[in-house]
Amino acid sequence: MKSKITYLIIIVLVILGAYWAYTKFSSSGSAPAGGVTVTTADGTVVPTDDATRQAEEFIQILQNVNQVTLDNKSLLSDPIFRDQLQDYGKAIEDRPIGRPNPFAPVTGLDVINKATSTKATTTAGAGSGLFIE
Repeated sequence: MKSKITYLIIIVLVILGAYWAYTKFSSSGSAPAGGVTVTTADGTVVPTDDATRQAEEFIQILQNVNQVTLDNKSLLSDPIFRDQLQDYGKAIEDRPIGRPNPFAPVTGLDVINKATSTKATTTAGAGSGLFIE
């Protein structure tokens, strides 16, 4: 049984070693295995992969966006823009004005007298908290 396992391990190691040697020595050296290369104007070979291509596309789109200029006067005076505008606003009704100092104590109300006469106590023990008597 041990000899079968040993032979199996040796075969797997030989296959892995052969695969590593094939991938290591079969590439041209200027580009990664399976990669796409681009030759620039000065003759240099640049490897490109999916991430590099996506980054270049993003930079191109960003440069196109940077070229856009918006002139506020021409934009707002454009008849296409003006004709599409609609006012959805609602008029705000006048409301009565409150007290000059909303934090000042209120006098003459019976509710305040009841609240100040209430006594708050705390109890200790399991589930201690604030209880109003």
